[in-house]
Amino acid sequence: MEKYLRKYFIAILVLMLLNGVINAFVTAQLQIILLRNNFEFATTKNLTQILSYSLIYIFNSILALIIFFDMKKIGKRSIPILLLTVLQNWIGIIFFLIGYNNELNNKE
Repeated sequence: MEKYLRKYFIAILVLMLLNGVINAFVTAQLQIILLRNNFEFATTKNLTQILSYSLIYIFNSILALIIFFDMKKIGKRSIPILLLTVLQNWIGIIFFLIGYNNELNNKE
């Protein structure tokens, strides 16, 4: 259990850092670059929002794949946990750890 706690704690910290860096870059730098190239403000705003949300979902999907492979090792797969991970990474991780803890308690 400690192995998974460490692994997913580090994963959440890395994802939070990546999300912050990407949001800072996309909202600040990309928007300025697009405005300098004569794009309208509304267009640049929409484009940067779509890009930042898409990148967050891509990172969450990668995390969901990691959780899927860990579920495969355990022998229990749960589609709702994977969907929660794609939508909100920390909620999916919490439910995965709760399910894994229940599996450990049932084996004892």
